[in-house]
Amino acid sequence: PHFIQIGDDVRIHMQCVAAIVGEFRWKKVTVIYELNNWLSSDPGMLLDLTYALRQVGSEIDNHLALPSLSSLSDPKSNIENELKKLKSKSNRVFLIVHSSLELANILFEKAKQIGLMEKGSVWVISDGVVGLLDSVNPSAISNMQGVIGFKTNFMEVSETFRQFKFKFQRNFASEFPEEEKINPSFFALQLYDATWAIAQAAKESQGKFTPEQLFKNYLSRNDKLQQSPTFNIINVIGKSYRDLALWSPKLGFSKNLITQQLTEVNTDTTSTKVLSTVYWPGGLQFVPKGSTRS
Repeated sequence: PHFIQIGDDVRIHMQCVAAIVGEFRWKKVTVIYELNNWLSSDPGMLLDLTYALRQVGSEIDNHLALPSLSSLSDPKSNIENELKKLKSKSNRVFLIVHSSLELANILFEKAKQIGLMEKGSVWVISDGVVGLLDSVNPSAISNMQGVIGFKTNFMEVSETFRQFKFKFQRNFASEFPEEEKINPSFFALQLYDATWAIAQAAKESQGKFTPEQLFKNYLSRNDKLQQSPTFNIINVIGKSYRDLALWSPKLGFSKNLITQQLTEVNTDTTSTKVLSTVYWPGGLQFVPKGSTRS
């Protein structure tokens, strides 16, 4: 009864994936995901994605379920073999909807080696990977050129975030002096805020430290933790990535927060052309058709 969900509903993430697919009118997609205890016991994410894709006139053509890296004796060979099977199929729209950063890094390394990062391929990555791109090394980024994805939008220029970023980088440099400086992810900020909210709620309980009282005080401070379901759509290019647009379930795609707040977009029937400046794998200048079939 005292469980509190801080993150966004996974259904909204799947709607964002489907919105990207619908924007470019790909009719069939290949879904890639890492199996773990959560996903194995709750297949709802894939059902949500199937439904969301149907709303934009698309469907899942192939699945690739990869076991967690810890369960594989030779992860790179296993992933390479699975990708070769996908290469033999015609579909070239690959959606990584659930994956650890470590597995995603191997996926793109092997995809590049076997020719699945060339012209004609499409790769879409979700918040769980995009939110950690600021902490990956340059070689991993070089394998992801042309990938598009989305991450939770938050105010990186706010005073609160600047203070958190300073403390994070100072502590990181102290503990890992040999590593390059990295930027904290949204997940780190989210956990930091949650920890402080719990601490403050405990303080305000004034000795009445029961689960019920803590829960009540925590909810009274929870506005800070409620993130609007808005995502930055990004495109990996060069040594990092660039923001293309924003997306929210109510307003669809928009170029910035102002138009996001003022303009409603019917993404089911209208192509907004907001994502018209994507750098695609292999340097392709136009939207890939998503299939090797003519």
